[in-house]
Amino acid sequence: MTLLNTFTDIARQAGFTLPDTLAAWYGAGMTNSDDIRAMAPVYDFEWISPASAQQTMEEWLNPAAQHGNRFFPFAESGAGDAYCLVKLADGREGVAQVWHDSDTSSIEYASFADFVAATHLESYADLSHLSKADDALSVFVRASLVRSTPALPAAHTEAMLTPAQEEVSQRPFKSGPKARPQMVPALLAQEDAESRAAGFMMAAPVEFGVVPRWEIDA
Repeated sequence: MTLLNTFTDIARQAGFTLPDTLAAWYGAGMTNSDDIRAMAPVYDFEWISPASAQQTMEEWLNPAAQHGNRFFPFAESGAGDAYCLVKLADGREGVAQVWHDSDTSSIEYASFADFVAATHLESYADLSHLSKADDALSVFVRASLVRSTPALPAAHTEAMLTPAQEEVSQRPFKSGPKARPQMVPALLAQEDAESRAAGFMMAAPVEFGVVPRWEIDA
């Protein structure tokens, strides 16, 4: 069975139809390729295997454990937070980062394509996690986008590609409100990146309750 077929079945069992972009990436092997993967420029984002997605749903993110809410996890952070398609019990849906150790999370993106565009634009403010020289970073980001953006709507593609035509340069970046600015390789100034990303995020995020993973394991 192909990767696309496997994930399609897992998503269907959870009550989801794969978004067109995600299905195209699974079909092209862009989430498990030895070459540049889709979402490669995005900070703290790791694709997960079908087995990991299934395990996360069975052991944590399933309707019986989560107040009737449904999830399809497609990636995770280094800390184990899950990036998911979400369908709440009241019918609202979108994409969320579900924190593994918190009792609330929020749907911040109305669609998978919005999630892709927003997270890329946010990451353009600090590309230091890619550990490459500035000139190599520019080439790497463009190469990733050339492979991944054909599966996206035109507006999302343009929003991601336009800043990537610029050269990476050192810019100030604050990791938090009280943090001191540090110079990092970036395609956009932090304020500009956040403003552009906000255009693909929900004006009023939908907060929902989450039973933390450790409570279920206990």
